[in-house]
Amino acid sequence: MNPRPAPSLESRLQSRMLQFCDSLREETKKLAGLAGRLRRKIGDPRSASRLVKDSVEALKNIESLRGVAVDIAEEWDRDAELAFLQLEATLQDVCAKRKWRLDGQWPDFIVEYGVPVHIVEGEKLIVVGTQVHVVPDELEKKLAVATADLIPKKFSPQEFMQELQKAYDTVTGGAAAQAPIYDVYRALVIQQQSSRFWRDAGPTLFTPMSIDQFRARFSRMLQTGIGTANDGRELRLFPPLNPKDALFLFQPSERRFGFVGRIEFVTP
Repeated sequence: MNPRPAPSLESRLQSRMLQFCDSLREETKKLAGLAGRLRRKIGDPRSASRLVKDSVEALKNIESLRGVAVDIAEEWDRDAELAFLQLEATLQDVCAKRKWRLDGQWPDFIVEYGVPVHIVEGEKLIVVGTQVHVVPDELEKKLAVATADLIPKKFSPQEFMQELQKAYDTVTGGAAAQAPIYDVYRALVIQQQSSRFWRDAGPTLFTPMSIDQFRARFSRMLQTGIGTANDGRELRLFPPLNPKDALFLFQPSERRFGFVGRIEFVTP
């Protein structure tokens, strides 16, 4: 018969934690009971003396748990530190298991073309998207939510190219000029709204496109090799004039992500 595998360090720590919680609950329950009985025996010196002596013993037990608490806290800190040091490997494993594309390098990554993952080393935080702070154990769950609607199932790179070109022409007025990427994004969001929305601009009729969705769809289009609109104009990507105006996008020429600040459609 095969021997049972030894419990992992994490499971042993969790077991110790549960035992500590049980002991703490029992001792505090005893102290709460003693406190109640002491209140009722204030006028009875003999009984009060005996109960106070009992509380001294109970307090010794609580004090003995202090050392256990300190030890467990230190173990959790070491465990958390190790998990954080292994975070990049964890992220790679999660993406491989889910078949998500992973780009970038420590401390900035892009998952499935669209979701940024930033590691705040000093604070030991993981930022998924722009706001969500998670711990390593929650990473896969949060990424599953964040990647769920990045790219439609029937996404057409060529159709997205046409929509992008249309938004670009709106920004530039049809002229050949470099357009800021966020201005094109804004124009694209506006043009995808239905005629019903412009008759009653309420939230129920609004068709959203988050910046992560825009990044993912733009990057997927570039990754598939689509770089020319139907009218023959070619898409060109340019670095930002100001870093805050940049969007992290897939760079087809380098096969990796980089910052894009402006785009232009040019006639070859």
